[in-house]
Amino acid sequence: FDVAADVARKHVVGHATYVCFFDFDDRVYCDVDYHLPQGDVLAGGAFDFAATSFTLTVTGGTGAYAGKRGAISVIPTSGHGQKLAFALAG
Repeated sequence: FDVAADVARKHVVGHATYVCFFDFDDRVYCDVDYHLPQGDVLAGGAFDFAATSFTLTVTGGTGAYAGKRGAISVIPTSGHGQKLAFALAG
């Protein structure tokens, strides 16, 4: 899906690819690649399938994000959007 810099999603700054696996206990595990202008951010995490918000652990990256660690908070917005809050260190 598109990653935008604004709530209206008119200024696309990258793309994200989610690959998710589901189990029989309504849990999901996702590996995520965020493709951004300065490089890629790699993240993953497990959460309840019914969760409206969740946190992914940053496991690495490329370009400006090489060697970074941290977390990405994913919070729902209107129109089936999601607000991504990146907290990176390293």
